[in-house]
Amino acid sequence: MLSVPGRRARCEGFGAVAERSGLGFGGLLRQLRVEARLTQEELAEAAGLSPRSVSDLERGIHRTAHKDTAVLLADALGLAGPVRPVFIAAARGRVPAAEVLAVPGDTGAGGCTVSCRR
Repeated sequence: MLSVPGRRARCEGFGAVAERSGLGFGGLLRQLRVEARLTQEELAEAAGLSPRSVSDLERGIHRTAHKDTAVLLADALGLAGPVRPVFIAAARGRVPAAEVLAVPGDTGAGGCTVSCRR
C-alpha cells in the first residue's frame, strides 16, 4: 500500500469498512451482510426484496431506504436490541451509518448483534 503524506493509512481486509471515515449506509449494509455470511441474493430473499435492490443500496445508487425496506433488512440480518432502531435510522439517512457500529452489544463488529442465517 502506498503512503500519501497527510493521509491516514487504512487497513485492508474484513473490518476495513468500519474503519473508513464517512462510512455510508451501503458500506454498512455490505459489512453486516458479509458478517452474517449472506450473499446479496440470500439477503434479498430473506428480506423479500429483489437482489437488485440490495445491490443498489450497497453500491450507493440509492443512498437511503424506505422505512419498510429498512425494517425488512433489519429482520433479515437478525438485528435486535438497541442496534435495530439505529440501523433503521441510518437506512433512512437520519443518523450516520457509523453510529450503528458504535451501539454497544454482545457480538459483532462495534457491538452489532447480527445472527448468522446459514
